[in-house]
Amino acid sequence: GVQMQIPGMIQSTSTAVVVSEDRQRIAAYSAPLGQWHVQGLDDDKENQAAITPTVSQDMVSVVVHGRVYAYSAKAGKWGELKIPVGDGKKLAHGVEYLTVAHGDFLSTFSAQTGTWSTIDTKLAKTVNWNDGKSPK
Repeated sequence: GVQMQIPGMIQSTSTAVVVSEDRQRIAAYSAPLGQWHVQGLDDDKENQAAITPTVSQDMVSVVVHGRVYAYSAKAGKWGELKIPVGDGKKLAHGVEYLTVAHGDFLSTFSAQTGTWSTIDTKLAKTVNWNDGKSPK
């Protein structure tokens, strides 16, 4: 099919995404559901870095000031992962999930459910990740 290029919009075959001019919101469109879904962004007003979403077949991700926001076009919802400031963030998009490596943890976002799940790589066990603080 033919895809138009629209300024400010990034798209794949099943989703599209735009960031508001004031950098306070991001909106993703789900072709399977026929709806836009808006997520507020916790952007540091002093931060001048570009907010650049990554789009794959059924997912969108964006890293903004210690948070990773991910969107599932299949589930029609956003998930937010808070990362401690200073933790290295390595983000990888797969076909059905995306993964963020941070410290000794891997957090994975599912395109099917639109939720995050985290594992402690040293202990090889799942953990409840809460507000960017390492579980005890």
